[in-house]
Amino acid sequence: MDKLISWLESSFAPKMNKISQNSWVVILKDSIMQTLPFILLGSVFCCLAILNDYIPWLPSFWTPFGWTMSKLSLFVAFLVPFNYC
Repeated sequence: MDKLISWLESSFAPKMNKISQNSWVVILKDSIMQTLPFILLGSVFCCLAILNDYIPWLPSFWTPFGWTMSKLSLFVAFLVPFNYC
């Protein structure tokens, strides 16, 4: 285990730090982090929509799920150039 930790600290971590400092990686990371609340909201709607199959008195949540997931593509298409600038 000590060999693994020393390899991670001496060889792997510096290479990953260099990659994580790349401007394109930072732009994509920031864009995904800004859309993360909408991804979470869409996941909640998806879970509620699946529960609708087992609990029939729940309303259908497929429409709000579709709204949040369709807006994600618009947000990412806007945020990538926005974060680049």
